Amino acid sequence: GGKQVQALEKEFCKQFDVKYAVSVNSATSGIYCMLMAMGVGPGDEVITTSFNYVADHQAIKMTGADVVMCDIRDDNLGIDCEKAEKLITEKTKAIIPLHFAGIPCDQEGVFNLAKKYNLRVIEDAMHAFGTKINGEKIGSYGDITCFSFYANKTITTGEGGMLCTNDDNIARRVKIMRLHGITSDAWDRFSIGASWEYDIMAPGFKYNMSDINAALGIHQIKKVEHFRKKRKSIAESYYKLLDAVPGLTLPRINCSKEDHSWYLFNVLIDPDKTLGGINRDKFINEM
Repeated sequence: GGKQVQALEKEFCKQFDVKYAVSVNSATSGIYCMLMAMGVGPGDEVITTSFNYVADHQAIKMTGADVVMCDIRDDNLGIDCEKAEKLITEKTKAIIPLHFAGIPCDQEGVFNLAKKYNLRVIEDAMHAFGTKINGEKIGSYGDITCFSFYANKTITTGEGGMLCTNDDNIARRVKIMRLHGITSDAWDRFSIGASWEYDIMAPGFKYNMSDINAALGIHQIKKVEHFRKKRKSIAESYYKLLDAVPGLTLPRINCSKEDHSWYLFNVLIDPDKTLGGINRDKFINEM
């Protein structure tokens, strides 16, 4: 929680025009803290996509709540809001939509559902740092957004994550939870002239980001557009060179190529149509 962490958090507040950017040691722990801060627990339900990495599902289960998996749309591989609405019950407390591969999900549909049924939304933007919707950065509006800085993400701190929100209570609660439930972090307590005193406010965890990780992130964020353009160039090569390959369906995106983070280039494979009946696993090995 030192100067580098504080600088990275301030940069995120500036980048996304939010009141709070709260760093954590991983996006998974960040999702968990957000759910806990919302009061999600045993007997509750949280809707997220079935086509997803296990992190969101595990974070939900760690709270004691039940995971409700929703199918995705064919066009953007994001949550299908029509199907999600049918899954909402009196136990549903939140929705976690994923912007898969950096492609924006039906964000308007998700927020309309949340408003209609009084639900909280945690946007999983772990693939989407650098993605925009109608010119607006994902993370700059909405309820709560969670970014990942894992080693293979669009920017990295080696390990780490960031939560962006304008909610005073959620931000305060997560800041306490991420460091053993204490009222002030070590940097505050051991600064010159600071008081060493602190209180334990609630059960907490060791989920804070280190200055070493944050120092990497400060320089990575300066290069985000360079990284995005490089990924876009690679994607354009894939579109050119794989377009005529039988049995392959290349990514369809619902935003401009300039607004896409290009985190992943996802390919659908029909082994009945590929030459030699190449399936997914063999295709991966060939590539």
